[in-house]
Amino acid sequence: MPPSPPKLPFIGNFHQLGSHPHRSLHTLSQKHGPLMLLRLGQVPTLVVSSPDGARDVMRNHDQVFASRPVLKPAKVLFDGCKDLGFSPHGEHWRQLRKICAFHLLSSTRVQSYRLIRQEELMRDISKSGTAPVNLSDKLFRLANAITCRAAFGKHREHRECFVSIVKDTFHVLGGFCLADTFPSLKFLDVLTGVMSHMHRLHHQIDEVLDEILKEHQDDAVTGDDGGRVEDLVDVLLRLKDDPQLEIPLTMDNIKAAILDMFVAGTETSSTVVEWAMSELIRHPWIMERAHKEVREALKGKNRVEESDMDKLNYMKLIIKETLRLHPSLPLLPRLCRETCEVMGYKIEAGTRVFVNAWAICRDPQYWDDAESFKPERFEGSTETSSTVVEWAMSELIRNPSIMERAQEEVREAMKGKNRVEDSDTSELKYMKLIIKETMRLHPPAPLLQRRCRETCEVMGYEIEAGTCVFVNAWAIGRDPRHWDDAETFKPERFQGSSIGFNGLDLEYLPFGAGRRICPGIGFGLAVVELALASLLLHFDWKLPDGMKPEELDMRETRGLVASRKTELKLMATTRIPLPATI
Repeated sequence: MPPSPPKLPFIGNFHQLGSHPHRSLHTLSQKHGPLMLLRLGQVPTLVVSSPDGARDVMRNHDQVFASRPVLKPAKVLFDGCKDLGFSPHGEHWRQLRKICAFHLLSSTRVQSYRLIRQEELMRDISKSGTAPVNLSDKLFRLANAITCRAAFGKHREHRECFVSIVKDTFHVLGGFCLADTFPSLKFLDVLTGVMSHMHRLHHQIDEVLDEILKEHQDDAVTGDDGGRVEDLVDVLLRLKDDPQLEIPLTMDNIKAAILDMFVAGTETSSTVVEWAMSELIRHPWIMERAHKEVREALKGKNRVEESDMDKLNYMKLIIKETLRLHPSLPLLPRLCRETCEVMGYKIEAGTRVFVNAWAICRDPQYWDDAESFKPERFEGSTETSSTVVEWAMSELIRNPSIMERAQEEVREAMKGKNRVEDSDTSELKYMKLIIKETMRLHPPAPLLQRRCRETCEVMGYEIEAGTCVFVNAWAIGRDPRHWDDAETFKPERFQGSSIGFNGLDLEYLPFGAGRRICPGIGFGLAVVELALASLLLHFDWKLPDGMKPEELDMRETRGLVASRKTELKLMATTRIPLPATI
C-alpha cells in the first residue's frame, strides 16, 4: 500500500486537509512522497502529486480511473449525475461526451459564438474614472453573460438570476457534505439543513431552466425565433428527437448539460483572467511586453477581436504560465473502478483519487524556476488556455515588467485597430505564455478526482478498487523537481516549450488529462484570450492607493475552483479608446 500520514481515530486524515487542501496535500507529499493513501473520514483516498503518478492514473490506467466519485451535491443538483461532468463512466457518459464534442463545443460552433464574445466585452471599465475597477466581479459577470448568450440566445432575460444560481452552485459543490466522507453519519446532513438547502437550490435551477426550455419549444412550434443564431438549448432540443441516439436524451439530461456549461464556463474562465492580471500587475516588465505586443498587433484598431488572437503570441504564453501557477481546479478528482497498480503500488477498486495539478505544475524537477511567473517558458507553443484571466491579471499586476511586456505585445499587434478579434490572438505569443504560467500556479482544478474501479498498482503500491483518488494538480504545478523557481510567476519558462493543455505533459494539468479531460478547452480558451488581450490593449493598470505589487493578496478561496479569496480591484487608465459600439 502507498505511504500514509498518521491518522486519528474515526476521522482518519481529515484534519490534515486544512482550508486549502491542494496546499496541505502538497506539504504532506513533500514528507510522505508523491503517492499517498489517506483515509478521509471513512473513505480511502489516493493523492497523486507527481507527473509519474498522474501518468499512471490518467494515461496508463485511464479507463480504470475514468469515473469520478458520485458525491451527494452533484447527485442532487444534476438530477442523479445525468450531466457530463459528474456522470459515471459508461454508455451514457460516452454519448454525452460525443454530443458535447461534435455538437456543443466543436471548433465550428465555438467560432460561431465569436460575435457574442465581442459584444459582451468591457465598456463599463472605461466608465470607472478614478475609482478602482473590481475586476473579479466584472470578469465573473462577463463569463456568465457569454455563457448565457451561447446557451440561451441573445434575448433571454435570465442573466442576473443565473449569476446568483451559479455562485450558489459552486458554493454547494465545493462545500462539505457528511454523507460523502462519513456515510454512516449521512442522517446529520438532513438534521443540519444541508440536504434541504441543496434541494431548494435544485428547485430554483429547475424553475429557471423549465421556463427557458418552454420558451425555446414555443419558438420552435411557432417558427418565431426572431432570426437569432441557434444556441445550445436549440441544439439539445433538436438532438432530443434524434432517433439515431443510442440512449434517449431526456429533459433532465438537457437541464443537467446546461448547468454543466455554467459550472464549467463561468467561474473557471473568469478565474484565469483574474489570476493572469494579478501576475501581470506583480511583474511590470511582463505587463509591459504584453502591452507592447497587443498594441503593436492592433495598431489602427480600437477593439480586440478574436481574429486578432493569432498575433498575440506572448499573451498566450502569459495565459499558459498563469494556468501553470494558478490552475482553477488544483485537485483533479477520479475514482478507481478496478484494482490496478500505480507507481508500483496496488490501488483497490473504489478508491477516490486526487491528482494535485497545482503541485505538479510547481514541481522544480520539471519546471525551471517553478515558483516564478515566466510566460517565456511556453514560448514556441501554439496552444492556449481557458480558465485563468482573474489569476493572470493578479499575477500581472504583481509583476509590472511582465504586464508591460504583455501590453507592448498586444498594442504592437493591434496597431491601427481599436478592438481585439479572434483572429488577432494568434499573434499574441507572450500573452499565451502568461496564461500557461498562470494555469501552472493556479490550475482551474487543483484536485483532480477519480475513483478506482478495480484493484491496480500505482507507483509500486497496490490501490484497492473503490478507492477515491485525488491528483493534486496544484502541487504538481509547483513541484520544484519539475519547475525551476516553482513559486515564481515566469511566463518565459514556457518559451520554446511544447508543453500544452492537452494532458500529454503530466507535470502540467490545468484541464486534467485522459478521458476526463475538460471537453470545453477551446470554448474557454477563446474567452480567456479575448478578455485578457482586450484588458491589455485598452488600459494601463496599477494598484490603488499606492499599494506595492508584493502587497497584493494572492490567497485562494476554498471550494471546487481555486479562485482569489479577495476581489481584484485595480486602477484602469484608458490607453486606446474603445470603439463607438461594441
